Amino acid sequence: MVEISVRAQQTTDVSIEIERGAEIAGRVTYDDGPPAIGIRFAIHRRNAKGGWSIVGALREGSFALHETSDSHGRFVIPNLPAGEYIPCAVIPGDTQVSSPQICLGNVFRKRDARSISVGAGDVVNGADIQIPLRAIHSIAGSLVQIATDQPPIQAKLLLLYSDDREVAMSTSSFYDGTFLFPFVPEGSYILQVTDGKSTEPAPAPSTENSASPPAKVHEFAKRELAVTVDRDVRDFNVGMVEIPAQQP
Repeated sequence: MVEISVRAQQTTDVSIEIERGAEIAGRVTYDDGPPAIGIRFAIHRRNAKGGWSIVGALREGSFALHETSDSHGRFVIPNLPAGEYIPCAVIPGDTQVSSPQICLGNVFRKRDARSISVGAGDVVNGADIQIPLRAIHSIAGSLVQIATDQPPIQAKLLLLYSDDREVAMSTSSFYDGTFLFPFVPEGSYILQVTDGKSTEPAPAPSTENSASPPAKVHEFAKRELAVTVDRDVRDFNVGMVEIPAQQP
């Protein structure tokens, strides 16, 4: 950001120096040898508070960067300002937040990853990442109302790391109450279920000219369950308890 002063009937001269962006390049492969083709990436930059901020425009239901690995697994992340970065490969999923990341050093968490420092115009090669397929599994299950044995029509699910409750990934349940985390690294997690809702069909209007009463919405209490992932987890059923309706 360049601060300028503007005065009436005067011309303000502004000089802006543009630095060439840095590049981080490498190759991403699977642990059994072949290149990982079409993999997306996430780049995290050290911020002023010492934490890590995502680079790019991360919108809900999308990915922050457009770059992908080529047919040999090679990738280049260009146009980076000087700073310290952690590059990560994003396992293909529907969105970035629902997909695990394998970061530099072949680890799943940023806190354990290696970082790269770049200056303006630097080209840093060798940011190679290997995806450990043998350590990635899936969690599938269903949500069900305990009182009625019926599924909620919607709910949000989060996988939190059990040690510090950092969000590992998130997803939403399907209309029939089932859910799927397709790519989950081995480890211990807390499965958190929130915003569970279902609707009761609206009754028919009492007369031909009267309006239909609104459908009744049922809301369910948050649930948290511990889950250890060392293989594919199937039929993980979660019972949901309705929140009692408040009396007017």
